[in-house]
Amino acid sequence: MKFAQGDFEPHHFKALGCFGRFVNIMILTFIGVFFTAPIEILDNLTKMFTLPGLLFGGATGVSKVQEFFTFIKQKLTRLNGYQLNCLE
Repeated sequence: MKFAQGDFEPHHFKALGCFGRFVNIMILTFIGVFFTAPIEILDNLTKMFTLPGLLFGGATGVSKVQEFFTFIKQKLTRLNGYQLNCLE
């Protein structure tokens, strides 16, 4: 994902500060797993709450549940909807 965004292109990477470079490099290591694990947990929660959303709200309930969890994932990862779909 970070490669697709171009974060490791030389001109983008040089523009980052020291902390930004450190974070991008650490994402390439085992620490990247700790960033993707909450997303997987949220995906499973979305699937679990889809049925109650369907039972109590119909199609609009399902869309509200999915929008809610998408919003949380976007806030946690700072990715837009397209990037989240590519990550999934």
